[in-house]
Amino acid sequence: MNFSSLAKHLVAGIAASLAGGAVFGLKMHLKGKIPMIASLAGSQSVATGWVVHLAISIIFGATFAALYQGAGILRGQPVKAGLVFGLVLWALFPVTFMPLMMGMPVMWSLAGLISTAPSLIGHLIYGVILGLVYRALDR
Repeated sequence: MNFSSLAKHLVAGIAASLAGGAVFGLKMHLKGKIPMIASLAGSQSVATGWVVHLAISIIFGATFAALYQGAGILRGQPVKAGLVFGLVLWALFPVTFMPLMMGMPVMWSLAGLISTAPSLIGHLIYGVILGLVYRALDR
């Protein structure tokens, strides 16, 4: 894969992730969860929360494109790949790493997983949008 092709895939992944991240971010904003994201940067500001959330979306978009194109995971099926990616992000971040970073218990129990169901739905919606927009942009 040449540099131009790689750049095209990365830009498509980032743009697609920003689209999915914006929708998921709006859901979190309406539920008052954006200050929790800001706390990752030592703030409670809604503006900081949005900046952190969208910066994370950029990193996730580049990661998705690299995995999708480089590793060929679910090649030709970007919506399914997006769903799997969203599921993995949910398991890694709100269920595992974010609680650890915030001094809370990891959510790997039935009650913990049920309590993160709204986040799971948000991550799956993010994944579908990521896959749809990536497919449209990467043609």
